[in-house]
Amino acid sequence: MSSEPAAAPTGDGPVPLLSDERITTYLARMGLTEPVAPTVDALEQLHLAHVLAVPFENLDIHLGRPIRLDTAGLHDKIVTRRRGGFCYELNGLFAGLLRGIGFDVALVGSSVWMPDGSLSPPLDHLALLVEADGTRLVDVGFGETFTVPHRLGAEWTEPAARWRTVPIDGGWRLQADEGAGWTDVYDLDTAPRRFNEFGPRCHWHQTDDDSFFRHLPFVSQAKPDGRVTIMGDHRIVRSDGTRIERSVAELGGILDAATGHFDASVLEQLEQPAEGRQ
Repeated sequence: MSSEPAAAPTGDGPVPLLSDERITTYLARMGLTEPVAPTVDALEQLHLAHVLAVPFENLDIHLGRPIRLDTAGLHDKIVTRRRGGFCYELNGLFAGLLRGIGFDVALVGSSVWMPDGSLSPPLDHLALLVEADGTRLVDVGFGETFTVPHRLGAEWTEPAARWRTVPIDGGWRLQADEGAGWTDVYDLDTAPRRFNEFGPRCHWHQTDDDSFFRHLPFVSQAKPDGRVTIMGDHRIVRSDGTRIERSVAELGGILDAATGHFDASVLEQLEQPAEGRQ
């Protein structure tokens, strides 16, 4: 990781909006073609296609590359260069796609429940609320989470877990049950935000040693039957309810561990030596 600080917080002001040309290339990135109408079925298809095609990753932070929340730069990184990103990048650009297609989209902040039982600050996570036959929680930028969006107040089952959103004072709480009972994931504030409001927290996650994203480089991508994650020097494969974790060294190195699971553009980043603290 670079010892130089990341760029100062920046970001487009309102909800991002993609041009028709960028929408076309974004859809192609996910293996989809036009036309797409703003319907519930289309929203579900887009959400699933996105998590299967675009990884959740923090590699730029560990390579000392500043992350800026501007639509043109995010489109270049995620679509043109076929990379991934974390919540501010993935959900920010996805909001621009949905809005360009015609969906009513709001950017909303969330506080994440940490392993020690504490709750992170507001705007620690960027999620989306989309109006499509009711208000639906949309989130393609949280790593191991749901693959199909549902209305607020719903409960549903996916192969890896059950999910639900329950009302709390001033918002909603996302919870998951992987077989041992309901656990809290994050608390959602439904007040609409502007994209640039997330800039300071995005900057903090790149520069502060207390940020989870600075602890270890990782890349994680959903698969039709599970998920593959490389976290530091380990690879974790979840498939049909099983979980297999092996060291990267045991698998023959980082490229052998990642090849066949991630796009070549991601493999190129994994080859780069991280600068500074790991």
